[in-house]
Amino acid sequence: MRRDSPLDKPYEPKGELKQVDISEKVNKKLSDGTNRVEGNTLESLPKGKKEFAGVTFNIIDGVIQLASEDRPQRPAKIEGIPVDSRFARLYVLHATQTGPTGVKDKTLIGRYVVHYQDDCQETISIVYGEDVRDWWNTDGSKKLKRGKVAWVGTNAAATQHNVTLRLFVSTWDNPKPDTKVTTIDYVSEVTGEAGPFCITMTLEQANPKD
Repeated sequence: MRRDSPLDKPYEPKGELKQVDISEKVNKKLSDGTNRVEGNTLESLPKGKKEFAGVTFNIIDGVIQLASEDRPQRPAKIEGIPVDSRFARLYVLHATQTGPTGVKDKTLIGRYVVHYQDDCQETISIVYGEDVRDWWNTDGSKKLKRGKVAWVGTNAAATQHNVTLRLFVSTWDNPKPDTKVTTIDYVSEVTGEAGPFCITMTLEQANPKD
């Protein structure tokens, strides 16, 4: 039986949106497959400025793929994603890969580290079952606590297994919206089979009417 992920109710941004350029940090093309399964790609993801979960993202032909215990060839950390902006909220389009044994809910699998111009930093945790799940929908569209299902697609490998693909949008409210963020680091906890990957990010500026 085919398991589809219904899209969740979209966000409703109030401020101006600014797309983050991650192009200098990507390490995998959308058309690149995984080591395990031929045809297992994100090539069907629409490119350019597209809306997912009510937020406009700029989709380029590349993702940032981090390591897991069984993917040691990937980096555990990508540092210095350039931001150079003030913002009220961060939106991230992302997911994770897992393996045959899967990952348990409430498992910390990664984090984003936000660096401010004043040398302070904040950490955004990525928790399996709360922010993301496996990009293959093999769990019957099990819900997230925080993130939203933002895109549903397919590829040749997923079709053979009668499942769909999915990506999620997570949000983070910036506690220091008046301080410029210089960069963001993307870090894997290298927790079992969880290999987090980030498609892109968008910033929401503070609403001038607030």
